[in-house]
Amino acid sequence: MTPEKERLLAVLQERVPQLHLECAGYREEIERLRNWIADLQSGMFINCVYCGYRYGPDPGTPVAMAEVLKQHIEQCPDHPMSKLKNALTESVKLQSHYAKLLNMHDGGKRISFESPEAWMARLEEIRRR
Repeated sequence: MTPEKERLLAVLQERVPQLHLECAGYREEIERLRNWIADLQSGMFINCVYCGYRYGPDPGTPVAMAEVLKQHIEQCPDHPMSKLKNALTESVKLQSHYAKLLNMHDGGKRISFESPEAWMARLEEIRRR
């Protein structure tokens, strides 16, 4: 065997196991996506389009699937609504901190909100006036 063929054979022997591992990962992902598509088409499962989380018809799944989806959305790290809720929570913390600081500075009576829900309730109260 020529040195060039030996070099190519060595490269192939090194690369082939790596390719098998990569292909296995792709096969798993393809199978996961096929199952997801089948679930969507069957209408028997609900899937989060952001993270792929799914739940469906088994004894542990509550009848109110909408409630389960709502609970998932609130925790899903990939869902925009969850990210928005986290950003709002952090914004309310900042508002509260600055309201307290400004009140200490000038003796004002700015409202400091303890939660996004309290802040939204105040907005609703102002809107109704």
